[in-house]
Amino acid sequence: MDMHYLDRKMREVTEMLSNLGTDAVNIVYDNILCGNEMQELAERIRITGDDTVISLSLDGAQLYQNKKSDTWISIWTLNNFSPNQCYQKKHIFPGTIIPGPNKPKNTDSYLYRGIHHAALQHENNGTGLCMWDAAASKVIRSQIILALSTADALGMTETDGCIGHHGAHGCRLGCPMKGRHKPNAGHYFAVHLKPNNYTIDDCNHPDIDIRNLDTLSTINYQQDLSKVVSSTDQTDYKKNRKKTGISKPSILSGLANDLMFPVPCCFPLDLMHLLYINLGELLIPLW
Repeated sequence: MDMHYLDRKMREVTEMLSNLGTDAVNIVYDNILCGNEMQELAERIRITGDDTVISLSLDGAQLYQNKKSDTWISIWTLNNFSPNQCYQKKHIFPGTIIPGPNKPKNTDSYLYRGIHHAALQHENNGTGLCMWDAAASKVIRSQIILALSTADALGMTETDGCIGHHGAHGCRLGCPMKGRHKPNAGHYFAVHLKPNNYTIDDCNHPDIDIRNLDTLSTINYQQDLSKVVSSTDQTDYKKNRKKTGISKPSILSGLANDLMFPVPCCFPLDLMHLLYINLGELLIPLW
């Protein structure tokens, strides 16, 4: 019965949207099922309570305090459960454990085994995976839908194929803002205002109004990715990588596009580190 939360919540959101119309200010966003991406996907492929919505999470961990150990772990989360249940240990499915001690050079090769099982999306000619619903005592067909792939700023580069937050175009949402770097330094920073007496050629652009930034659309992402993939040599690749912020295709691009949040929309922001770690470590010492 707990798995039927998906059906109940989708009906609740549909009813709420019908009553509110275009007044999105009063919508209560308490789950990813409330988001615009999920609602568009539900309308496009007719999501039902029999379907299965999953999310992937990846992160590295130091298992020893005084010993070098870079262990990488991925997990699968079932979003059919309510938010107070889906992150319980009994409902979390281990995906990948890369023991280290060094960071993997090709994380895709480890993630592939788990991603490969997402080929269940194509089971029974695309009609879904046959499953037994114990509550209803019947066989159902369930579409396997990938909602989100989550990670912190370092881990996200392993799945989204982008260059990371210290690149020239380091925004994980793909906004057009270009960073700036110090003289003779390679790390870019998200500096909105042009510093005084700043004359570095490759990032000497005017001030940026962050209130008018656009996110990267799926069409623009595919166009930028095509530039990178079609690079003629290493020099051309480095130029296109710096210009687009994309270093390679995401491994998630191999999944069925009609049964997932499209790349790059499936890569959300990492607010946990921003609010609870980064800002805390910055502001508390200042105070």
